[in-house]
Amino acid sequence: MYYFSNRSKIGFEIAVLGESENTARYIGINVTKTIMIAALVSGGLCGIVGMMQTTGVSGALSTEITGGLGFTAIIVAWLSGLKVPFVVVNSFAFAVLLQGASYIQTAFQIPGSVAEMIQAIILFFILGSEFVLQYRFVSDKTKSEVA
Repeated sequence: MYYFSNRSKIGFEIAVLGESENTARYIGINVTKTIMIAALVSGGLCGIVGMMQTTGVSGALSTEITGGLGFTAIIVAWLSGLKVPFVVVNSFAFAVLLQGASYIQTAFQIPGSVAEMIQAIILFFILGSEFVLQYRFVSDKTKSEVA
């Protein structure tokens, strides 16, 4: 997947299309074809992973099969800056965070909601620090206007 998205022609076309549809058209990329390829590849991968999850891990199909992992995946991808090596590291860190929450829930006899609150606080500070590192607050007012 890393090679497909970062080293292949179609991966480049998908990246350009994701940034600007007008630019993709201008440089001669077939937008409809590229969208269809991206949808087929991502849908196919999701189908394969869903099949593996259902048949291997769970053994049965239920409504709670993923347990909110989609939202976790979005946070991991965002924190990783969509870079595959960082996705692996951040996925491991999230797995440790999830298992740690289960452990403290059992070890300290606290409700599951408290463990989830601890996770949320940790994530809040990670995302907040990421925001502070990426953006700078600028004021239009001069010192004389403030006083």
